[in-house]
Amino acid sequence: MNVPVQVSFRGLRKYSDIETLVYEQAGKLEKFCDHVSSCRVAIEKTQYAQRRGNPYRVRIDVTVAPRHELIVRREPSQGDLHYPLSSVILRAFGAMQRQLIKLTHRQRGWTKQHQTEQEFQKSITGTFED
Repeated sequence: MNVPVQVSFRGLRKYSDIETLVYEQAGKLEKFCDHVSSCRVAIEKTQYAQRRGNPYRVRIDVTVAPRHELIVRREPSQGDLHYPLSSVILRAFGAMQRQLIKLTHRQRGWTKQHQTEQEFQKSITGTFED
């Protein structure tokens, strides 16, 4: 990465083990795409009055050369309130890895190209004109 990973905490105090987890996961992103320029991670506790559960919001912004920006947001939904923060972070980075793989495949031309309607009609009728 050209720019070091930026981690920000909002509404909760800074935990060194969570920050270490974020740095490890951000380092793994380079295995999937070798031209990652920057990675910004925002971790936020959304509800202060919540007595049970861990309602955390995680947002990951990754910039990939040449001018691609990928964003993953994990919001607390009804079933996700009881996941620990580390699990929410791992799920968000898993989604980012899938997006990076998809982008890399598109850039390399490995994705399947769909036929146009005209090509499809020609293949059905069996008439090919050059």
